[in-house]
Amino acid sequence: MLKTLKTVSFLFFGACYLPLAVLYADVHVSTSTDEGAVQYAINAASHGDTVTIPAGTAKWFRGVNIYNKGITLQGAGMDPATGTVIIDSTTGGNLSYQNKNPINIQNTTDNFVRVTGLVIDGTDIPNAGSQAGIYLIGDTKFFRIDHIFFKQLAKGVGSGGYVEGLVDHCTFYLYPDAGKTPITGIPGTQWMVSPFPTSISNTYPESAKMDVDWQRPLSLGTSNAAYVEDCHYNWSAEWISASILGGDGGNRIVFRYNTSSPGPVNALENYGVVGSATRGIASIELYKNRYHFTGSGYMFRFGSGTGIIYDNEFTGNLSYGANNFFAQNYRAENPDNGVHKFYWGLCNGTNPLDGNEAADATATGAHSGSDDSNVLVCAG
Repeated sequence: MLKTLKTVSFLFFGACYLPLAVLYADVHVSTSTDEGAVQYAINAASHGDTVTIPAGTAKWFRGVNIYNKGITLQGAGMDPATGTVIIDSTTGGNLSYQNKNPINIQNTTDNFVRVTGLVIDGTDIPNAGSQAGIYLIGDTKFFRIDHIFFKQLAKGVGSGGYVEGLVDHCTFYLYPDAGKTPITGIPGTQWMVSPFPTSISNTYPESAKMDVDWQRPLSLGTSNAAYVEDCHYNWSAEWISASILGGDGGNRIVFRYNTSSPGPVNALENYGVVGSATRGIASIELYKNRYHFTGSGYMFRFGSGTGIIYDNEFTGNLSYGANNFFAQNYRAENPDNGVHKFYWGLCNGTNPLDGNEAADATATGAHSGSDDSNVLVCAG
């Protein structure tokens, strides 16, 4: 164990410079790249400490967990030839969802968590990483995930709650599997972004919580969001229903300065309350990204929330019969989507699912205000 005196400063969310005070911290060196040795070092660490993983390759059958510890987990780099390579074999058996992801993070404290300098590789088994390479558990904030090479995974970063943090300078070479997205609930990471639908029905235990997340006031232009920036995406196979960015659970996402190269996927796919009973992304700010398409796919597909989209560049093939900008309410009067209306009812201004209150059938009175007014005035 090395005792060091260090001064740390970092750029968070690309917007505000936060200097941290000089502090004493320990560096815990994992004895190997095996998940058991890494978890042992994590368990020994305290707030402010760094856990380092040596260069090399190891197959992980269970994930490591960072629970409410403000630590840095640092590999030897994201170059597969010289860095720290984790072979994801965590999807077999009846493991808890935490152990179906190589790295799991939960942080409800004000301490800063960082994971950096790794390769997470899913080429070992056909459907490796069906959950995520890195999974954010519950409501997690104050995190940074950077300089990670996500290789042949179904999803890079996933989440199961309301998240606020930063994903930057990562590379995503993703596994072409239906309905699985690089970032999900980042939001959605379900973040980018949903493998773990955040539900709104009383059938599910977290329904009230997800309603609260959806109803948070808009905070566009602030750090109250999951930021994804300076990342590169590659999706090698033709699959029309896959997305560079997908989300749900009422999350807020800022997606900027990213690039993609050959891929037929959607730039954004944001569903609302449809067959899976999920809230969509509450707000999305998406700008200054460069996309290159080589097959099918939408530019942007909106089904919920508020969005600000500008200064994005698209090259390549943008045809294949899909709409480039597609917005649809799946519970409107549309006969093609009757299944969604059947489960959750129409979105027509009277459905409590959408925040509407039932009309008071006993109310009486007469309209006494002016026509075309924004305020209804009644007498009697």
